[in-house]
Amino acid sequence: MFTSSLGILLILTLTAASCKKTSTEPIGVPPTVPTVMFSAPGQQDPCSQQAYAFVSIANSMAAYFSVFSTIQPAVSGNVYTWEITSDSLTITFTAVRQSDGSYSWEMKLNGSDSGIHYTNKVIFSGTTSADGKSGSFTAYDDSSPEIIGTFTWSTSATNVLTGTLIENDSGGNPAYKYDLVSNPNGSGEVTASYWGGSAWVQDFHATWPSAGAQATCG
Repeated sequence: MFTSSLGILLILTLTAASCKKTSTEPIGVPPTVPTVMFSAPGQQDPCSQQAYAFVSIANSMAAYFSVFSTIQPAVSGNVYTWEITSDSLTITFTAVRQSDGSYSWEMKLNGSDSGIHYTNKVIFSGTTSADGKSGSFTAYDDSSPEIIGTFTWSTSATNVLTGTLIENDSGGNPAYKYDLVSNPNGSGEVTASYWGGSAWVQDFHATWPSAGAQATCG
């Protein structure tokens, strides 16, 4: 998922400990950085391995943001800003609190990396609810304006987490879709589909009774 941005993820992971903040310290409690983690089966057999791989694709989305959860943001009014600098590349993650308590989010690149120069290049944007139990994010190619994927999730009153991840092809068109369900007891479900030209066509489905358990396909 989001393969063109894997280099950015690596930079985030390697430089979090040496981050550089350039604005004032925050006042009050900052928003919680979006983190979503679905339960996954084990890898006991081919069915379980495939289901595990699909869940891991969705869970990888959280890795893009989780590194910022260890960094204290700067604040200016209703705007919170996290910043990481690595050599000549600066990665800025911003949250803006809306009037209803929800947040809009944006991750930008400035500077240079691997011979590519960025000027306010947006690679992620999205929104989360005031309680953080639902949200939607869009990922953009780091070298073009194309959308490479979208991810939406919500948590019910009974703490059932559901999510949908859509990957686009190289032309920016929907190609693959993963629908996930994660229950409080660790059981889960994943359905994978491909775009058939006029509708989504299911080509994989699995369930498992608890986290790490063997999955059943069909």
